[in-house]
Amino acid sequence: MSSTDSGTGEIGVREVRADVPSITHSSFFNKLASPDLTMCIVVIIWGGNFAVLKTAYAQIAPFPFTALRFGLATVLMLLLLWWREGDCRFPAGSFGKFFWLGVVGNTIYQSLFANGLARKNGGFAVAGQTAQW
Repeated sequence: MSSTDSGTGEIGVREVRADVPSITHSSFFNKLASPDLTMCIVVIIWGGNFAVLKTAYAQIAPFPFTALRFGLATVLMLLLLWWREGDCRFPAGSFGKFFWLGVVGNTIYQSLFANGLARKNGGFAVAGQTAQW
């Protein structure tokens, strides 16, 4: 926080400290939140994603399945956010930015991904994703 000294016109800086309560979680949460464990879970989910999607696309078209999948995920994530944080509102003026980020970053990408995976075999898709990195 800055303040102006009225006598000399100089700008001074004073330190402001706030007491922020530490957030503690149960030991059960700490065990589940281990970075190594969560990274392994993410790798398993991403790796299994190709096989699950390829099987699902044999039963239902890629676009309706993707819409159902992300619609359900959105509802579940909003419920989780509401349960953990209480308030789910966007900061003022940011909804439009988040909306377009979601359209470009998820909707377009996932539509192209789903269509490509439905037309190729799973091994080719995994090799293509791996080659990007």
